[in-house]
Amino acid sequence: MRRVALVFLLVLLLVLSAGCVGHTPTGTSSKTPTGTHGISVHRTYSREELAEHLEKVRRFSYRENMSIILNLTVLRNNLTEHNNMNLIYKKGGYVDLVKRMAEVNTTIVTFPGGASTFTREVVAGGEVYLLVGGHWVRLSNETLGVSSKRVANLTWEYNVVTLAIKYLKRDPINESMENGTQVIYYRLGQKDLLEVAGAFLGPNRVSLNVSNGILELRFRNGQFVGGRMGYSLEALVRLEGGDRDLYIREGGHVYDEFIVFDINVEKQVEIPQSYVS
Repeated sequence: MRRVALVFLLVLLLVLSAGCVGHTPTGTSSKTPTGTHGISVHRTYSREELAEHLEKVRRFSYRENMSIILNLTVLRNNLTEHNNMNLIYKKGGYVDLVKRMAEVNTTIVTFPGGASTFTREVVAGGEVYLLVGGHWVRLSNETLGVSSKRVANLTWEYNVVTLAIKYLKRDPINESMENGTQVIYYRLGQKDLLEVAGAFLGPNRVSLNVSNGILELRFRNGQFVGGRMGYSLEALVRLEGGDRDLYIREGGHVYDEFIVFDINVEKQVEIPQSYVS
């Protein structure tokens, strides 16, 4: 039963990739000593300036660390089982917004037990390919229960750069300057949270509630360097099996931290030549 819940989470994590407060008024600057020969001035950039810089990003690489803490309730044949599950999720990826190609390597460690799973994902030509157990699989409508092209589109609409541009056009809940890094905080919209997670929800099979979403964006000298994201989730999975249905209720929290580097450095993405549909 735990394996069924993990499969659901692994698919969900493919796009959660779809994340503290102080205040520094816009237009001020802070000075940080750089030694005995002078000082370095870090000014606060306007959100319009930051968005303008981000709109020039054509491709980028990133690293991401995510921790998911879950309480599981499994219902089957009038029996109830309670379990706790923690997932440590490390990802390294490259996204080309111009060529519409992306490659992501993911390692997920599950506790209790410490089992480790490695996957590689390639998005190209509107298709999603997943390397599992040494074999490439092209995700299809039958695999996901929804259009695979819609899933691929999430890579372009909800990657960290595109998401940052979208939120920079909104009013933040707070801003701060931390050791020369400009930090801006936003409350994530419910629609955005559900769009990322809901892409994989099959009809009449899964319900999902996501709440308390906070997005933190970090900039240094006006350039995007990363951020963090956090939110709560509750999912109900219903799997039909014989004369009894299996229900899995998952509730918990997601903590996500990411860094962005090699901006506008083009890299090669290899599309699998052989795969299983």
